[in-house]
Amino acid sequence: MFLKHINRKSQHAIMQALWIAGVLIGLMAATSALFYQTPAARATGDTTTSVLQADCAPGELIQDGGFEAGLPNPAWQTSSNVLSDILDDSPVPPPRTGMWKAWLGGDNLIQQSLWQTMNVATDTTSVEVSYWWRVDTFETNHPFDTLEVQVRDAAGNPLETLETLTDGDESSTWEQSTLDVSSYAGQTIQIAFVVETDDTNPTSFFLDDVSLTQTCAATPTPTATVEPTPTVTATATLPADASPVYLPLILRSNND
Repeated sequence: MFLKHINRKSQHAIMQALWIAGVLIGLMAATSALFYQTPAARATGDTTTSVLQADCAPGELIQDGGFEAGLPNPAWQTSSNVLSDILDDSPVPPPRTGMWKAWLGGDNLIQQSLWQTMNVATDTTSVEVSYWWRVDTFETNHPFDTLEVQVRDAAGNPLETLETLTDGDESSTWEQSTLDVSSYAGQTIQIAFVVETDDTNPTSFFLDDVSLTQTCAATPTPTATVEPTPTVTATATLPADASPVYLPLILRSNND
């Protein structure tokens, strides 16, 4: 049988059940919206990491700057119109360090070159070339014999003469030159030593401990930026003017 009215206690229980059901439905809808977002929406809660790339490694670019690898040398290239060895391990004059040095000239009508090729980083803050040298000569008037320190491109074409030493720079001790070549950042270059002597009174040019160093900018530590995960709050409110709810009630007799 069906009853038209429900007592107040039953009505209150039903109203509570409906309110709880509304809360649950709201939470289910919010959860569905959270887990079934579009890729663009989900991206707002992803972790993003910014990694800075740099090709600059600070330090030495010249290989075997002291010529200690000897002959044949894997790092240095040479040319000589008299086919003489430029790298030398004789004790006179003694190398500045180690057992080997470079000896260019030493005779009349000499044309000789010694060079090495390297890549300079694009993001370097400074680049310096340095070398130790000494000059012995038979010239009494100057200058006639020269050593040019050149920057050349990868094909060997001169770009700049950094320094010119002559027979007038004679020295019985090792001297050092240090020069800035930062303007060649991002390029493949050659550091070359080129000697020419005239037809009388030969000059010898000695080199040791050649260096080309680059300094790099400080690289910021990569950081991770995490966006907060969206918070969803579901609420259900029972209207103040809610009307009584009439539900069918079926009673079954034990005799059925």
